[in-house]
Amino acid sequence: MTVQKPNSRPYARHIPGLEEIPPELSDLPIWCAWKLKQKPGKKPDKVPVSAVDGSEKWSQEGFCTTAERAIHYAESKPMLQGVGIILYREYGLAGGDTDDCINEAGEVAPHVAEIIRKADTYTEFSPGLSGFRFIARGSFGGHTGNSKAKGVEFYEDKRFLTFTGHHLEESPFAIEDRDLSELGREYFPDRKAPENGPEGATQGDKMDAMRVLSLVAQIRNDGEGVDYDTWQKVGAAIQYELGPHGFAVFDLWSRRSDKYDKDKTKGTYQSFGNYSRRPATGGSLHYIVEQQEKAAPAIEWPPLVDLDTAAPVPLPVNEWPPILRNYAQAASQETETPVELPAMLALGVLAVAGQRLADVNIKPGYFEPINLMIATALPPALRKSAEFKRAVKPLLQWEADTRKRLEPEIKKAESRLAMQKERIKQQRQMAAKEKDEHKAASLMDKVIEMEADLPEVPRLPRVYTSDVTTEHLGTMMEHNNGELGLLSAEGGIFETMAGRYNQGVPNIDLYLNGHAGDPVRIDRGSKPAVILDNPRLTIALAVQPDVLHSLSTKPGFKGRGLLGRFLYALPPSNLGNRSGQGERMDAFTESSFYETVKALLSAGENKEERDIIKLSDEAREIWQQCWQDVEAEMGENGLFEHCRDWAGKLPGAVARIAALFHIARHGQDYKASAVSADDMSAAVRTGEALASHALAVYGLMAADPDAEGAKVLIKWIKRHGLQEFTARDAFQNHKSRFDRADALEQPLQILTERGYIRPVQYKPQGPGRPSKAYQVNPAIL
Repeated sequence: MTVQKPNSRPYARHIPGLEEIPPELSDLPIWCAWKLKQKPGKKPDKVPVSAVDGSEKWSQEGFCTTAERAIHYAESKPMLQGVGIILYREYGLAGGDTDDCINEAGEVAPHVAEIIRKADTYTEFSPGLSGFRFIARGSFGGHTGNSKAKGVEFYEDKRFLTFTGHHLEESPFAIEDRDLSELGREYFPDRKAPENGPEGATQGDKMDAMRVLSLVAQIRNDGEGVDYDTWQKVGAAIQYELGPHGFAVFDLWSRRSDKYDKDKTKGTYQSFGNYSRRPATGGSLHYIVEQQEKAAPAIEWPPLVDLDTAAPVPLPVNEWPPILRNYAQAASQETETPVELPAMLALGVLAVAGQRLADVNIKPGYFEPINLMIATALPPALRKSAEFKRAVKPLLQWEADTRKRLEPEIKKAESRLAMQKERIKQQRQMAAKEKDEHKAASLMDKVIEMEADLPEVPRLPRVYTSDVTTEHLGTMMEHNNGELGLLSAEGGIFETMAGRYNQGVPNIDLYLNGHAGDPVRIDRGSKPAVILDNPRLTIALAVQPDVLHSLSTKPGFKGRGLLGRFLYALPPSNLGNRSGQGERMDAFTESSFYETVKALLSAGENKEERDIIKLSDEAREIWQQCWQDVEAEMGENGLFEHCRDWAGKLPGAVARIAALFHIARHGQDYKASAVSADDMSAAVRTGEALASHALAVYGLMAADPDAEGAKVLIKWIKRHGLQEFTARDAFQNHKSRFDRADALEQPLQILTERGYIRPVQYKPQGPGRPSKAYQVNPAIL
């Protein structure tokens, strides 16, 4: 058997569309996403990720969802590789996996070709493109396991399988009903199922599936027409198929039902229970059918089309080095702000200190500075100013301590300078009065010599500023060894960049060069020249979302790459859910962060050359995979197609963050070791999260007012649990946003087109002109 491999790279990110998934699987709640976890020298692990909450604990309840939702989730998270399924016995699915069975010529190992022929069901290529997996509706009869020698795995319960959608054309595009027990015995003969099924159930208890379903339908009428003996047969049939494990699930479900009782007067019991101990009943089946109907949207509703990019995922702060993690989490708890705000500000402050110390060497010939540009956006009243003041405190303390240390020396130097200038003045006067040209020339030579020996007065170092013109920013950087931090709790610096002090002409070259470390030469006629050979500029801002919304209108910001240099954080607001009783950050956590930053600033004071931080081999492999993933998403129809300016700098930003994590972990001993795989992995996952925030910010920049109005209406509908409403209701509740009733027409039309609502006939309850009425899609409630 010879096959044609898909036109793809092994383990490349690929998310199948619904049309690539057999319809028998798409609506089952068995779907999740997955990501790669690199293992040096070995194949990468495939880690399942919940498409509901992003967790990796796939054994927990509520981990899975439908294919459509899993696909959408994976598409919104750039570092996820794709989607997959988890086999659960109750859905009657079985799956097989074969590894390393296809050679370069596409020839399939004979025993695998025979497995595919016998299974005769949906089969696809695995993510590594070196094997296959098949999925059928049936059972191996308990003969399951993993044979490493033969490269064959058979599973039918509690097993994660990736789903690539790379269908093997030689196999059916359907999940076929198959008895796989003979195939299972061939490879795992020692794994046997009980001959007579579960205890208390025998082959004679089997019942036609359609008969069971018809009986379940009768349960909708409280069991009317279903006698006690029939219930016994239904219970026996289900027990034979599912076994005691299935009954545990049914019993759990039934005990959650408000119908749980033991009323025998109707001829039925309301709990399935353990059939081997007592007769089967219909209550739990009734409950299960009810819950399935509630979970599935009514078939007459079209699929929902999202109004915008998926919500950004939280930063994985729990994976950051302890100095940063503990500080950010404690600050978030105290002021009850989203953890992204203190985390990003702390990272920015660390970058101010770190940029003075070192650059990171990613691979031969490729170096990155480790300064960052950060913009975190939150609405008013979320304690941005309080967190900003806390974050910059070590910078202020270091400047104050240095000022106190240098002031005596500065005063002495200023005194010597004043005295020397006075002597020069007197010498110059003597030269001017001297009539002998030879003696006058000698005096002037002395003046020149004295001027050359003028003592230099030390400047008080500055490590950050909050509000500065672009011209003076260059001067400040020159006076501080080419390095500076620009940190602010406002977004006014964007107006400065856009030309506030330059007749509206954008002036962003210094910011671009300061991010990249490119040389700067500024000559402004009468003003002193600014020369920066190796500049470093870190920016960390805490602004309101409207500031980011307006950035796309600034001339040159996107086209010249300024917006692509920022790392954005757009966490959700928690206003209305705060307790007002946040626990104060403990002194040790606060001082540990402060003292680390101050020690790093001192280590970088007057440093003539930066050190080089290298990556370990494992860290470099992880970074390279990150680069490949991002590169693949910048192509046509890729996740980053419309923000390539940002995505193109993401791998470099990940390396910068990893180097800062390394410095945070090792302090002044950062030179003693290379960046570890753990710090690089944490940086990559931070980059993944920041990518989701960047996509949201780029969507915010291009937001349509009518679409934004539609989102406001959706929040109103959800908040009040509305099943129906009128246009008049909507207007009356949103007069502060919509100045007239017809301003609602387009937002309502958008919601209608995207499946959130639909017009219905409305009968007015009183006099007056009738208003348009709408029914709400129950899937959004």
